[in-house]
Amino acid sequence: ENGFNHKNSEKRPRLDVDEESIAQGSSEDQSSASASVSVSIPAPSKSITIDESELPDNPEEIDPALLVENFELDGRIKQKLLAKGFKALFPIQAAVFEPISQGKDVLARARTGTGKTLAFSLPIANKLMQKDCSRIRGRSPRTVIMAPTRELAKQVSLEFESISSNLSVDCFYGGVSIDAQFGSLKRGLDILVGTPGRILDHLERGSLSLKDVEFLCLDEADQMLDIGFKDDMETVLKTLKDHRPSSAFQILLFSATVPDWVANIVKQFMTDHVKVDLIGKSKLKTSELIEHLAVMCSWAAHHDVVADLLSVYGLRGRAIIFAETKAEVTNLISHPKMKTEAMPLHGDITQAVREQTLKMFRDGSIQYLVCTDVAARGLDIPEVDLVINSEPPKEVETYIHRSGRTGRAGRNGVCITCFSPQKSFWPNMIRRSTGIECKLVSPPQIEDIATASGSSAASIVAECDPSLISLFVKPAIELANDKFDGNVTNALASALACLAGYSSGLKRRSLLSGSDKHTTLVMLIKQPARSGGFARSVLQKNYTDLLFEDTNNFRLSVDGCQIVFDINSEKLQIKSPGKLEESQRNGSSFRGNFGGRSFGNRGRDNGYGNNRNGGGGGSRNWNNRGNGYSRNSASGGSGGNFRSNGNRFSRGNRNNSSGNFNQNQTHSANHSTNHQKW
Repeated sequence: ENGFNHKNSEKRPRLDVDEESIAQGSSEDQSSASASVSVSIPAPSKSITIDESELPDNPEEIDPALLVENFELDGRIKQKLLAKGFKALFPIQAAVFEPISQGKDVLARARTGTGKTLAFSLPIANKLMQKDCSRIRGRSPRTVIMAPTRELAKQVSLEFESISSNLSVDCFYGGVSIDAQFGSLKRGLDILVGTPGRILDHLERGSLSLKDVEFLCLDEADQMLDIGFKDDMETVLKTLKDHRPSSAFQILLFSATVPDWVANIVKQFMTDHVKVDLIGKSKLKTSELIEHLAVMCSWAAHHDVVADLLSVYGLRGRAIIFAETKAEVTNLISHPKMKTEAMPLHGDITQAVREQTLKMFRDGSIQYLVCTDVAARGLDIPEVDLVINSEPPKEVETYIHRSGRTGRAGRNGVCITCFSPQKSFWPNMIRRSTGIECKLVSPPQIEDIATASGSSAASIVAECDPSLISLFVKPAIELANDKFDGNVTNALASALACLAGYSSGLKRRSLLSGSDKHTTLVMLIKQPARSGGFARSVLQKNYTDLLFEDTNNFRLSVDGCQIVFDINSEKLQIKSPGKLEESQRNGSSFRGNFGGRSFGNRGRDNGYGNNRNGGGGGSRNWNNRGNGYSRNSASGGSGGNFRSNGNRFSRGNRNNSSGNFNQNQTHSANHSTNHQKW
């Protein structure tokens, strides 16, 4: 993008593109991409389409038309909704209520986390409760709901139980004894929720009959293929069609996306259906309340970075960390910096333990879950504030469903994805595929971690029982006098650091790779350079003790006058932190696809904007084992400054005077944790 190819970038001509033209080009590109991507769904001749434009735009303002009291709901259901705090329905719930109540088949497409479960459970329960609900023993279910995972099936079952009073509801899935399910069927059911595999198992055994089914609902139908339930689901549909005339039952299909095979299901099994699409032509399929962030870090450092992201972003709310494999879940859980409140969740964990873990997560007994995609479709907990992907998921749809675990029920959420330099294409790929703009942020630095964990530790101290304070006054005074020369503030700060779990210290890490063995610097030069390699040649000519492998990740700015790179932290001593001038925080773009101060490799797809407010600088000593070159001192001759607030780098005269290379104003890895672009 922007005229660059990260491969063979050194051979391509340098392009200087101003930020305004880049912004205009990005806007046009996104518009064009959005117009070129569409999903074609075979529609019956009498299909009805309800467009999102007909629904309220501002979710914070309750449209009178959405108030619960304005819907023809059974009084018992209204009472239960109001008791749960529901004053109004969500747009998807209001849009499908009338078509389902009128007996139409419905294909509903809405963003993840917008209330799809209640959207179909409300009208179904309402119609069933208005009819004769005889409690005949052994009666066949009148409603069958299929969900891709056992967790989601249980969630749907609980939703039905919470709004209905005289309906018998049960949930069937694998991994548990089938005998209890036989007993439930013998007693009689009104609503059966389950996974396609277990429902098909009962059909083949003859223990389940579909002869009385009035509603067949497929929840999250687009995931049936990924999980391997596609064939089972189609078999159940064909069995129902063979046993019941089409006019006797309704098919309801709810999904965030509509892949081709789901479109074929619509064409084959649904007639005269209503299509409710709250996404329309927009590529964005996740809640607009979710902030999407991306962090580039090396694979070797990503466990450490994930733990720090949890410390910085997940202090006060629930968080879910997704891993690709069960082994990765184990590695994350066992990481020394991982919070003790985190619990694992994956396929090898027994059903009883999984259910107990989810129960503890819901009631707040545990704050963090580390899991595989087994839970991506099963958690409907509005209070999840943070989702972290330890690496980019393989499929775009998987990212949508993972990120959809947060930003639910009108709450804001954050989704952070770690990606390696080898996958630097990933943020742009997500933007092109979904319209989601992932803001690039740097890995948490020691200032971020100290501030966040210190605040958390301080809140714990503040909650101490006042009656206990007097018991600890004497050792507190002794500690302050003996170890901190009577400085009570330093003593308390040390206590907070220990309480936060960082008594052994914190390591500064690279802004480019996340490595805690490197520090990121920026070199300012007077004349434009052709490549980032210019900085390496300058360093090698002037500092003989600096090895080739001590520097890497060179990035050249658009104007060619700034080079960002990583240096071995053992060869660098930071004397004191510095600050960037405000004008420098929002200064020129580095080559890449992202705006202000985007670090790029002559057009390479990865970049860092002015996220996290820059920061840095400070006087630094680069120890050269006693025979370095003094670059800023009077005795060292005319030296050059590596810095990030305006002084240019000049080659100067090489001088063999002993001493340290003093970088008075070099840009370091300090930054705050807001999300403006680097």
